[in-house]
Amino acid sequence: GGVYIGDPTYSGYGTKRTKAFLSGMSRVGGGDWWVGDISLEGGGDIHGHGTHERGNMFDLALPTKDGKSTYNDPKMFKDKKRWYKNKFRDPSEGEFDEVKAVGFARYALQKGGARSVLLDQAHINNMAKHAEILKKNGDMSGSEFKRIFGSLKDGNYVGGRLKHHPNHADHFHIQGIGPHGKIKSTKPAPGGAAGPGTFRKPPVKAPMEESLIKEIVDKVVDELTNISN
Repeated sequence: GGVYIGDPTYSGYGTKRTKAFLSGMSRVGGGDWWVGDISLEGGGDIHGHGTHERGNMFDLALPTKDGKSTYNDPKMFKDKKRWYKNKFRDPSEGEFDEVKAVGFARYALQKGGARSVLLDQAHINNMAKHAEILKKNGDMSGSEFKRIFGSLKDGNYVGGRLKHHPNHADHFHIQGIGPHGKIKSTKPAPGGAAGPGTFRKPPVKAPMEESLIKEIVDKVVDELTNISN
């Protein structure tokens, strides 16, 4: 399985650390992760988001128990503008794969180095129930559980780095990957698109703390082949 980006030429730009984060995801839960928006080339305001301006955060479809995800195939929409607004769908009852999701949360909030992950509370609770079993069996430490899920309060797991946020029942929002200094300019980073299966770095430093890297890939095995957000 790999990591795939829905629209790499528009919103598939991220920092070096984001690229490394995504590359590592191909080894989490068997791969097959679908990314939504990362950032525009050079950063700055992006349609439909109040964030996604610095190349250090992205949206990710939720894994489903059939081995797929909540990512919508753009071919389903005649109008691409409608797809931009409907890149993800809510999972049906019992469809969400909390086991694979817990594996992702462990990666994202530890080895991946994300500051936090936003998700709907109901999904967080389902993930925490599975993680409680891991903890009971000695496969997750108490400190790791608390760091990710916090503690149970009034029926919800709160206070961890996996945080509830409205409008996130159909995707994860991963944020704070590496340094996140303010962008000084929204001018596009120099350099054209790379060919399939390659990375192209801008010839000069992009207006971010880390150079933006654009990735256009069709498939990925081990290392990235496609980044999609």
